[in-house]
Amino acid sequence: MRRNPTRTPKVFHANYQPARPFSWSAYKPVLPLIWLLIIAAGFLLVGRLPIFLIKTVGVTGASADTQARLQSLIGQSLFSSKISQLIDQLKQDSPVIDTLSCRRGIPDTLRCEVTVHQPVFLWQRQDKKYLVSSEGLLYAVASEPAALPLIEDRAAQVVELGAYVAGSEILAYYQKLYQLLLDQQFTVDRLFIDQSLYQVNALLKGSSNETITFPATGQISVLFAANRPAEDQIKTLMALMQQKGAAITERVDVRVGEYAYYK
Repeated sequence: MRRNPTRTPKVFHANYQPARPFSWSAYKPVLPLIWLLIIAAGFLLVGRLPIFLIKTVGVTGASADTQARLQSLIGQSLFSSKISQLIDQLKQDSPVIDTLSCRRGIPDTLRCEVTVHQPVFLWQRQDKKYLVSSEGLLYAVASEPAALPLIEDRAAQVVELGAYVAGSEILAYYQKLYQLLLDQQFTVDRLFIDQSLYQVNALLKGSSNETITFPATGQISVLFAANRPAEDQIKTLMALMQQKGAAITERVDVRVGEYAYYK
């Protein structure tokens, strides 16, 4: 009998193990990740369907320029990342925008709502005036006279549009101080700061309060400390004006307790 030289002989090995049948249990630790990838891929594919292309963009509270830029989303997928990218870019380009949010309306509508900052003071630095929000943001240049209290910044700091010049607590204190002075019938020309936000001056140009004597010079500055209650300092100022108002010629300092210094 002739042997076939190409035939592979059977070899017995004591350590031979037959191949294990396929089992999903070996992939159990990564199954959640696999399903997540499948779902994400399905979501992307569905989002590209023509039915989910944006046809209408509704905008409220925005300027004409912001509306036009939001309208440019028409034709994009309702689930496109370009929506969030444009929102971030608009906030960066337009400091006047306080909040900007967009809601998706299935299948093809985007509804956006814009709120803008509201001014609490005019902030003057040299010959420029800015609108400042309650958070201390200089969000717009004051191109026209506005019926707002004025803060003159005489410090050496450089300010520019989009910068934060003071904290919300400090500005709230300035607002309260300004209102208390008005309540006492002072004519307040402006508040001004020099080296520190916590040392604020009020430039007064008269009073209609008949219980006090306003200086004959017709103008004085009063220095307040923003880390002390404004009511207490106003009380000290009123007591001084009632007793020594005629003797004041230039300035008053009411930062220290119940004492007042004047010149």
